[in-house]
Amino acid sequence: MAPARALPLVLFALAGCATLPAGPPPPPPELSFRGVKTVALLHRLEGLGTPGMGDARRRDPLDALQRALAARGVKTVTVELTERPPPELDAVEQAARLAESNAEAARAGMGGPAVATVGELAAPALQQLDADAFAVFARGGGWGMPAAPPPRFGSGWSMAPPPAPASALSVVARDGTVVTFAWGGGAEPFPSGLANAAEAVDAALALLLQPPPE
Repeated sequence: MAPARALPLVLFALAGCATLPAGPPPPPPELSFRGVKTVALLHRLEGLGTPGMGDARRRDPLDALQRALAARGVKTVTVELTERPPPELDAVEQAARLAESNAEAARAGMGGPAVATVGELAAPALQQLDADAFAVFARGGGWGMPAAPPPRFGSGWSMAPPPAPASALSVVARDGTVVTFAWGGGAEPFPSGLANAAEAVDAALALLLQPPPE
């Protein structure tokens, strides 16, 4: 008799695994950046001391983005964050760290920019920065990683070089939307992705110049 009772249980389990109807697709990320008037550029001073104390930071793509925004009449705010910023910057630090994590996890050549969210962390950070959006940069290893060792004993190991960390720009809107533009990350440029930092800056600039809502 046990097998006769098993069939309803199996059907019940399959019903529980049925796919639910999909909800409406999320709005395009461009809508989150409409009407941006002020952008904060958050530079991470890795290994450096207090900003303004004689430490020089390396220039990065955020500097190019700042110049491009300023040339188009967008107000910019430059903030240099140390590894341990003061307590009054806690809201900015939390949002920046999460955005940097998104940038560091990005992979180039994956069919367009990656979209994520920092949720409720964005609004208080941007309020403190007096900005409509902020941008961060993660520096990766770039191209030119050494090739993997050749396969031995007939194994199916890949002959491709191991992926390197991609460099990336992440832009964050007030509603928490994060759009990340990555480049590099392999032995040679990905033909379908961004080739270099200049192309990433252009893509971020286009996103931040969305017209205001009608």
